[in-house]
Amino acid sequence: MAYLGKGRRKDLFVLATELNLKFDKSMTIATLKDLITGSEGYDEELTKNLHTTIVEDLKSNEEKLHIEE
Repeated sequence: MAYLGKGRRKDLFVLATELNLKFDKSMTIATLKDLITGSEGYDEELTKNLHTTIVEDLKSNEEKLHIEE
């Protein structure tokens, strides 16, 4: 679960969306972590891989935007 601590809040929002979890934008990082890890059918390996992909995709998109500017 330590991998969740390496992401940003917006990464966790995307992850929660991908996992079809209900959340609101006022949730803290700690609350989002609890929501994700406490969800029914939580699979650490799947969630870790999905989180890694999300972080890499968002980072790539941000770099593209920075280059275009």
